[in-house]
Amino acid sequence: MKNKKLFVVIYVFCLLIVFFNIFFFVKDQLFFSIEEVPQGEFIYAAMSPSGNKSAQFYRVNSPEGVAARVEVLVFDEEKNELKKNNIYWEIGKSNVTISWVDDNIITIDEAPLDLANGDSYDCRRKASFSQKW
Repeated sequence: MKNKKLFVVIYVFCLLIVFFNIFFFVKDQLFFSIEEVPQGEFIYAAMSPSGNKSAQFYRVNSPEGVAARVEVLVFDEEKNELKKNNIYWEIGKSNVTISWVDDNIITIDEAPLDLANGDSYDCRRKASFSQKW
């Protein structure tokens, strides 16, 4: 009788661990944000043609390895505030090339992003089963 109770306790404990892992796997696949990536070490900045936006490149030593993060800073003169927005996250890159086409289109390693449309690149989306094809 004692062995049967011990078996049930171990069985329930193992099931809880499995459900716990499944829950966090699904949560990590569906609910991650490019705004939650680590800061990293500032490397360089590229100014937009008008001079009111700046794309800043950061090299990040993450648990997955070296990564590249690009953040756009926009100064809003009406509100007199600086807005920060992460637009690029790539694991496995230690350097990127940033160039501005115009004030709304930025090219990072030959991949154009339209800031007016809210475009961003997150390498984790390639591995997500929730990605829109």
